[in-house]
Amino acid sequence: MDHLIELSQLVSPSRIRYQNLIGEGQDKVERLYHFILDNKEIDNVQAKEYLFSNKNNKENLLWRAKTKLNDRLVNSLLVLQYEKGNIYKNTFIKAQKELAVCQILRVEGKKKAFELMAGKVLKTAIEFDFTEIVYLLAKELRFQYSLINSKPKKAQKFTELISEYRQYLDIEDELERIYCEFILLIKRRKNFTKVQIDKAKELMKNASILYDKRKTYWTVVQVANIRAFYYQMLNDHNNTAKVCEEALNTLNQLPYAVPASATFSFILKMIPGQIMTQQFEGASINIQKCLKRSQPGQINWAITKQAEVISLFHQSKYDQVLKITSEIQNFPQNYWSKESWSIYQAYASILTGKKLRLGKFLNEVPQFSRDTRGMNINILIIQILEYMRRNERGQVIDRTNALKQYIYRHLRHQDTIRSNCFIKMLICLEKGYFKQITVSKYAKPHLQKLLKNPLHDSKQDFEVEIVPYEHLWSFLLQLMESQKPGAH
Repeated sequence: MDHLIELSQLVSPSRIRYQNLIGEGQDKVERLYHFILDNKEIDNVQAKEYLFSNKNNKENLLWRAKTKLNDRLVNSLLVLQYEKGNIYKNTFIKAQKELAVCQILRVEGKKKAFELMAGKVLKTAIEFDFTEIVYLLAKELRFQYSLINSKPKKAQKFTELISEYRQYLDIEDELERIYCEFILLIKRRKNFTKVQIDKAKELMKNASILYDKRKTYWTVVQVANIRAFYYQMLNDHNNTAKVCEEALNTLNQLPYAVPASATFSFILKMIPGQIMTQQFEGASINIQKCLKRSQPGQINWAITKQAEVISLFHQSKYDQVLKITSEIQNFPQNYWSKESWSIYQAYASILTGKKLRLGKFLNEVPQFSRDTRGMNINILIIQILEYMRRNERGQVIDRTNALKQYIYRHLRHQDTIRSNCFIKMLICLEKGYFKQITVSKYAKPHLQKLLKNPLHDSKQDFEVEIVPYEHLWSFLLQLMESQKPGAH
């Protein structure tokens, strides 16, 4: 059923040029198609009950309906409406379709139609660097002009083209292997050993050698991503930005328009470093560029809005954060995005003096509560901030031992050093009897260590420290000052 769900979502009614390819009227196949579209998560049991509730052989009937729907959906893929504006993707899909048609024409012996279409598709494939299509068509045409319609000069021309593009294919295949190996090396890792960093450097060097031999859309994207990820491993924001800028310039110089998603990716990669190094104007410019390249409500748009919010937090523009968190509620979100926005709203509410329903907030972040070295840190901090704001010191004391255990178990690595320092500073609240001067005295060594490890040198994930810990500590100090007897 899963493959039918994916196909049905791709072959949506708005993208089918000829509606009767799926079916007309109320036949079982069409009903199954619309049932899948209307229900994002369905299984065979639900489908059987919906279509054949009064039948005995439901299993066999559903199998037949699924088989017919699969065939219709596959046929419909060939007549999908193209996405507006995505010239590269549309050209690639069109070339793939026409390649299939060319192969059918040759097998069926329609040599004139084959030669005309193959020549046309080959020209497009060369222009857009569709290496594999060029290679396959050149082989088909060499065969055509050797055995079917003998023209030795043309056959020789395609033999030379095959030789040239076989080398290109080998280069691109090896580069893709390196790219995949690199991604597997860094995937889901927060700490990197010297061995892993050396391996990443070696892969980057090998990729660069191949890149000098073949510059296409895909090779630019793959090599630039390897370089950018490598410098992100080293926390080198300047070189990360340099690599991304070079990639954008190279993509803009290609003789064809590349997908907006490619330029989006490299612009987005520059933003975290700009925020952490307080280049907020540059970050704002790039955020706007990313928003222009994405559709509201889609994943790229949501990621960009999160970067925008974190930038605003770093600039202490909490009222603007609240405005964005209110607007975002109008769009569907997955659990990760939804829980992130709950955290953003909680921080902004506390820092602007707005009411926060702590119990409701904790119920909204069940997944992040289990992310012991990531976003869970923010949940712990928000609880302390809110209890301090309410002047509920008993609640803070109750959580102090838990904070000590949390540091011991989860904050002992280099990428968590800033969180380690800040949690230790929070523990000093009880130790200093919630008096600003005494708390500051006990927290001083941890604060100094925090300041010696500035955010722009931190190896932690960009999303973890949403509000700089220095800002939160200033907020707590002001809060304790305002809560002193006789302060009002």
